[in-house]
Amino acid sequence: MGRRFAPRPFYERLDPDPTPSARKLLRLVERSAHDSDDRLRDSPCVSRGLAPELTNSARGGGAFYDPGVPFTDYFLAPDDTIAAAALADGGPVSTNLPTVEAKNVDPMVNLGHLEAILTGVSYEAVLADGRHGRALTDVASGDADQVIVAVTDTLRDALAGAAPAALDAAALRLTATEELAGLDPAGIADFLVRLAGLARRANGWHLYCYWAL
Repeated sequence: MGRRFAPRPFYERLDPDPTPSARKLLRLVERSAHDSDDRLRDSPCVSRGLAPELTNSARGGGAFYDPGVPFTDYFLAPDDTIAAAALADGGPVSTNLPTVEAKNVDPMVNLGHLEAILTGVSYEAVLADGRHGRALTDVASGDADQVIVAVTDTLRDALAGAAPAALDAAALRLTATEELAGLDPAGIADFLVRLAGLARRANGWHLYCYWAL
């Protein structure tokens, strides 16, 4: 199986002229990717054709637990202020906010492709949305090891309205992307089902990602 992470920095592929805060966030993601690549290659998840974030194992351990990749928990909050406040609590799992726990499901690239697939718009159009991947907490220092990132309402609504067959088809198409090539579509579909279930509970709330090393 090929490398789990793309060889080029995310910020070079996402936006030819990203904002300074976006560039720092993407470099943080890239740094984590390179630091954990060797551990990922040898992990039981990769050897079985699964990514750590696409398994049902508990976050705290288990055969598929790999501490070398970032947490990417997706959660609902009524507004950006409350979402950002979850950072001080150690992430949404420490709050009462509805959350789907995951690992290494990148909110910029993976969810950008997912939104393009589910909505029929181009990947470039998704990236042009100012809401997509917007960092809501400070990344200016470049040393942040956790951040809250916004997910578009467009993707939230597309997930909420997606039928099971559409999620299965999206999982299969995601395995054709560079970042998820070679992974088991069934594992990706399982994550999408859980994320769609979260989106259906939104009732006007917004979707966010808690990214942490």
